[in-house]
Amino acid sequence: MIDLLFLILIVIVAYLAGYNFISLIKLRTNGRAEQILYSLSAGLGLLSILILLLGFLGLLYPRIITGLIIIIAVSLVLFTSKSTYKSLFGSFNILDNSPLWMRALIIITALYMLYQLLNCMTPVINGDSIAWYLSIPKSFLQNHSILNRQLTEDYISSNLPMNLYMLSVLGITLHSEIVSQLILGWLMSVLIFLAIYVSIKRFTDKRIALLTAALFYTMPTMAWLIYSAKMDLGYVMFELCFWSLFLRWLINKDNKDLYISAIFLGFAIGSKYHSLIALTCAAIAIFIIKLMNKDRLWNIIKVIFLFSIISLLIGSPSYIKNMFLMGDPFYPFFSSYGSVQGEGFDIYKSLLDIPRFIYNMIIGKEFINRPLYWADRPLGFLSILMFFLIDLKRIKENKQISFTIILYAMILSMAVMFSVWPFPRHILPAVALMLILFAILNNNQIITNKFVPIGWIIVLMLSIQFIPNIGIKNIGSKVNYLVGKINKQEYLSKVLFDKPGLVHMNSGMLKYVSSLPDSSRILALDYGNGYYVDRPFLKKDYVYDEDNIDEFMRKCKNDRFTHIYYSDTGVRQFVENPNMVANFIILNYKQLYLDKHYKFGDQHIYEIIYTNK
Repeated sequence: MIDLLFLILIVIVAYLAGYNFISLIKLRTNGRAEQILYSLSAGLGLLSILILLLGFLGLLYPRIITGLIIIIAVSLVLFTSKSTYKSLFGSFNILDNSPLWMRALIIITALYMLYQLLNCMTPVINGDSIAWYLSIPKSFLQNHSILNRQLTEDYISSNLPMNLYMLSVLGITLHSEIVSQLILGWLMSVLIFLAIYVSIKRFTDKRIALLTAALFYTMPTMAWLIYSAKMDLGYVMFELCFWSLFLRWLINKDNKDLYISAIFLGFAIGSKYHSLIALTCAAIAIFIIKLMNKDRLWNIIKVIFLFSIISLLIGSPSYIKNMFLMGDPFYPFFSSYGSVQGEGFDIYKSLLDIPRFIYNMIIGKEFINRPLYWADRPLGFLSILMFFLIDLKRIKENKQISFTIILYAMILSMAVMFSVWPFPRHILPAVALMLILFAILNNNQIITNKFVPIGWIIVLMLSIQFIPNIGIKNIGSKVNYLVGKINKQEYLSKVLFDKPGLVHMNSGMLKYVSSLPDSSRILALDYGNGYYVDRPFLKKDYVYDEDNIDEFMRKCKNDRFTHIYYSDTGVRQFVENPNMVANFIILNYKQLYLDKHYKFGDQHIYEIIYTNK
């Protein structure tokens, strides 16, 4: 429960900071939902930048971060008016005048949110989170700085935009990685729900807004992203806050809304490279719309320039760091670093692959050509129900909104499709905006269509099958952990470490690794669980693309690796090409390069010998 208390502390601090900030910039809010959304999101963005600045200064010490949060909290509590607190803790009247099916929808969605909250209060087991998105903030704290060349070389992902990493740093510092999961998973998901709700409510009935937000919230990809400490939901949240205000600008043409929206876009740009696509699309939309309205060319350029510069300045710290440390603000994407291709799945080659890409995103095969897990589908069968309600005739009535959203959805989808990481979660902002557009274009049909309640029931029944992907099969262990019957180590042993078929390091191997010298550096040939290991436990992309054993070992020596770890299960799962170097080592080169074999179950660790060949 203490993790939840720290989440509440962060929510209060972020809300008060954000509320004062949006009051300072005079952001207009219509209703409590908008006020909470923009205040909380702005506050989280400001906190992330503040901690990032501490990282630049080499001040990432727990006592400094904690002390700063306490000072901010006390200051805000003392100088914030009582009316502000009422806006946070007041009630919502969302059940009044709603049909029975809508009331049921609200109640079930609320219960689902509660389940996800309890889910996120258990230790993190998401593979990517353990391997990178928590290990990197942990390393930042250990080094007290983000300006560490060794760290950037150990973790290629440490060079990505860092705003959300800093919120993870905050969570780990205050108490644990569970707090980070609560922030980056659950809290961000609730704010996404609010962002979709307020974006639609401006145009139509709140029942439609609630329905659409609930459809998005219960999508399969959302289910497993909520129970993680990944960066995706934070990026989606900041982008949706931006698009919400941008859509408002499309209605009222008040440039103040446009410039304020740029602030939230800046938070998104500082969270993920993908948001630069949103900036590009927004600039194109501004230019075309203002040109059609016969604005002067010079005035259009000035507006776009100011909008862009606000976004880029706010999002710039991470890019400045990369430029200073790596010589490339977008590192590694414009560098010769081999890992950009090393772990990628560049499977879509031309525009002819678009139908296959769409199929894969919805119901088909996943990016590595295995049957797609339900959890990794962004749409599944859920939101598709909205697609059948589209009224193409109404596009003309909302042509500016339709043009902007469709333009963005197309460009983002194409960018993801032709990237080396065509993961479904990367198109989530586009999915959300398309749902918003469908809701705006079809508001009357959604309310009056007698099939909507039936469709909603189908949605709920289909959602049941996604529950296993968010951990209900471990419900006994989760309950025991939450009530204090088992500790974190016992929980992880039951759910993660010693679970057959998983490739995470097991308890016996963890104990052995902990006994190794502090100077040990371990190369993992498969997945691993670096956050829970007390020694550097790293993956390198030359595991996948270096087929010369001598060159491979030379790279290992340059990276100062002392041990190699792998599991039989992991090699079969992750090293699919038999010619890859992992198999070379395991099958052919043990006697030449590896010594002091320790085996626990199907997991192995060897000490590397660099003198023999």
